[in-house]
Amino acid sequence: MDRRVLRGRVVAALLLVVFLVVPALSLYVGPITLKSYDAEHQIKIVCSVSSAESSTDSSYSSRGVGASTLGIAIKTEDCGPLALRWGVTGANIEQTTRRLDAGERWCFTVGRGSYELRDLLHRVRQAVFVREATRCGDAAAVDRVGGGSRIGAIPT
Repeated sequence: MDRRVLRGRVVAALLLVVFLVVPALSLYVGPITLKSYDAEHQIKIVCSVSSAESSTDSSYSSRGVGASTLGIAIKTEDCGPLALRWGVTGANIEQTTRRLDAGERWCFTVGRGSYELRDLLHRVRQAVFVREATRCGDAAAVDRVGGGSRIGAIPT
């Protein structure tokens, strides 16, 4: 086989990998991997909440099947935007939003991977999801278990 033909095929294969395989992996495998990592690596962060508002996110497929998910969009001064979905129902969303909007310091349980990548996730319009929110007075509250007023995965 001619070297030019072989070189052309190698270049074409590399371009295929760079422009098709890598983006496909980052769009499909990346989020699944991050979600799985976050489920196993939870951390607690302390943030000053500047505002919170209820939201409804919707998804749909090409067949027209979709779902709506209730949540609370949380803006913080020092941790970036967060989203709370766990434990949020139609019955408690307004009360929970009002409690979070109090402007106090809160301890949030989040996935370590998402929190470390929060700047990148914010650029692609993805939220850092909160597993649990606990009212706390200072950074020492992060190490306390069961202290404060909890919302999220544990009913209030």
